[in-house]
Amino acid sequence: MRRSMLIPLLVISLGAPLLMSACNSQGKGEKGIGDVAEQINLNEKTSGQTFKLDKGGVVSVDVKASSGTPYAWKVTNSNPAVLTQSGKAKVSNADMPGGEATTTYKFRSKKLGTSELNFALTRITDPTDVAESLTTTIKVKNI
Repeated sequence: MRRSMLIPLLVISLGAPLLMSACNSQGKGEKGIGDVAEQINLNEKTSGQTFKLDKGGVVSVDVKASSGTPYAWKVTNSNPAVLTQSGKAKVSNADMPGGEATTTYKFRSKKLGTSELNFALTRITDPTDVAESLTTTIKVKNI
């Protein structure tokens, strides 16, 4: 009798933390698709996804690339009637040469609507040479 109870208890005790972490991840980071976003880590996983933003709200979009290469991120498409870029993009310093650097763009919502944001990692000397493209859609809604 004891052995027959031990296996279900073991399964429950091992499965519960996994289930709890899956439930707790809703509304946060990459799992919070459709939630109101204040910060988006745009990468291959999140590219193509849609996020919501309150009218008058600000969203930060982070894109990453290796430092020390002749490539830089730039915004190639947006709807400035819905979202306006706030200031210049900020690039973090990498921990070491060739390390990962993050470029952060901030956008403020102006009015209700939808704006697709496209980012391209382009060669500094030849903007037509695109190494990577990432896209997200922001839907501005009432508070």
